[in-house]
Amino acid sequence: MDVTFYIVLDGLGANAEVVISFLQRFSDNPVIQRTRILLTGNKQLFDAINMAGRIKMDKIVLGDANSTDLILYINKRMDSMEILKSTSRPGISDLRSKILSSLQSSTRGDYYKVDRVLDSIARTDDVAEIDALLESAGNIRPDQIESDIEKLNQQRTPKEIAEINEMILWVNDARIWFSPAQIKAALALKAGPSASTSLMLIEAKIASKYTIFTTDSGLI
Repeated sequence: MDVTFYIVLDGLGANAEVVISFLQRFSDNPVIQRTRILLTGNKQLFDAINMAGRIKMDKIVLGDANSTDLILYINKRMDSMEILKSTSRPGISDLRSKILSSLQSSTRGDYYKVDRVLDSIARTDDVAEIDALLESAGNIRPDQIESDIEKLNQQRTPKEIAEINEMILWVNDARIWFSPAQIKAALALKAGPSASTSLMLIEAKIASKYTIFTTDSGLI
């Protein structure tokens, strides 16, 4: 059967030795050379791969290749924010320019980081807080996720924290991505029949409360 398989490894940064060993086994084995691997990671990881040798690959520098799309995306998000959409107000144009420039340089095209900062900016009206968010925009993903979890622990009720923890298990450990309806069913099964009923859709919770998660193409 003439089939090409694709493997996606996203957001790698640490344990370069493990990644290199894995990639070398694929490059050296003619039986599995029809497998294509799409790998995203930081510059240090790709420098280590180049030095190791025995790995054939082409590279796209995301921070450069998608810069136009990133600019359009950031501007569209700012256009929808109450605090930033009116460029006729004093200081707003300068603030927008600062946000755009900072996110371009610090996130290197990582839409997770961009979205996280823009979501937080949309919920504040304090310039100092916006500055702090921009300063932390380039943090590596594990640091950002840990920060998000800490904020959720401080702001959410015990029931909401229990739901978040259950969702993390399903998102991390399941073999497939789930729809909001499937996650809702999993939460209901965990809570049991005596649990109180939430009036908010799971999609709305993700958008407003459970911001550590996101939806893409109808999946969480």
